[in-house]
Amino acid sequence: RGLCRSDDLSRMLPAEAALLAKGRTNREAKLLFFARLAERNLMSYERDGWSEQPADVPDVYRREIRPTAERGPILLCVDSSGS
Repeated sequence: RGLCRSDDLSRMLPAEAALLAKGRTNREAKLLFFARLAERNLMSYERDGWSEQPADVPDVYRREIRPTAERGPILLCVDSSGS
């Protein structure tokens, strides 16, 4: 838990963003990034505790139900490697 594969650009790892940036000068990097995006295969931070419900707009849009607190999401990283 903590990481997943998705096509959500707002949750992608910095390494994926670096690959996109490298794509400005390297065609292979650009193609690799967009292939991962099309396949929903970008490494992303997993979001837990959120509910996605369809809104009254086309299916390509989704509405997020946020917690009632006026604070942002909590990110938790757990090292379970045992080292």
